[in-house]
Amino acid sequence: MGLSKRTIKQLLRRIGLLGVAERLYFNARAASPDVLRREWAFIRGAIADDGAPLPPGKLVFDVIACRWRAVYLDSGSEIVDDMVDVLRSAGVDPAMWSPADQVLDFGCGCGRLIRQFRTHSPAALHGTDYNPDLIAWCAENLAFARFDVNALSPPLAYPDSSFRFVYARSVFTHLDDSLFDAWVAEMRRVVSIGGWLYVTMHGDRLANALDGAQRARYDDGQLVVTYASVAGENLCATYGNRPFVERTFVAAGFELVEFRPGRANSHLRQDIYVFKRLD
Repeated sequence: MGLSKRTIKQLLRRIGLLGVAERLYFNARAASPDVLRREWAFIRGAIADDGAPLPPGKLVFDVIACRWRAVYLDSGSEIVDDMVDVLRSAGVDPAMWSPADQVLDFGCGCGRLIRQFRTHSPAALHGTDYNPDLIAWCAENLAFARFDVNALSPPLAYPDSSFRFVYARSVFTHLDDSLFDAWVAEMRRVVSIGGWLYVTMHGDRLANALDGAQRARYDDGQLVVTYASVAGENLCATYGNRPFVERTFVAAGFELVEFRPGRANSHLRQDIYVFKRLD
């Protein structure tokens, strides 16, 4: 009998090769004929449909562990379309915001989501990330938003209550315990009263990657962190079930207004939470 997928993952994790194996697998799986055709077109000078420059493959890899810029564009569009749908389900329509409203992409990488979000809202856009190379590229190439570098730990370079909406896609999924708590508190500081926070988390759909002891802690409503020594990097993976996430953010002064569990789609496997900041 062959080894199960879960067993293989656990073995690769124990010998320190899980991250490498997952990156190789994702690159190979994503390399459809259409993706390769479009990537070749980008290499030869084709531009994205939105007219904005495309980041080099190295920066794309740093963000999504895949060099294909077609995947960067397609996944960004899919994630943001879904984000807007989730917001509307929560009674929030970004299209109704004004240019005076401020929106923050926390962990913006090389602009995968912010370049898509601008088509859904006239709000003023900001992006921040702790990787200065990614921010340098965004600042030089994505003139429609303002970009800043943050440290691995808070604070962000913004005044209290700066943003009507902050989204943190696949950010809390790479923090250790102390950083997780610190950034929850920082989100409350920068989101305005009555403003909105979108957060994703490794939840039930992804928790099968955990070993027995880790899964027991996860099921018990505890935060589970793998490779905590490299917190902030993609290799560090952080898991929390809905009771844990809801309890943690509510304790910080938020109200959960929408939840969407992870789905089978490879770009939408993380649990989604929309919180509203209370007084």
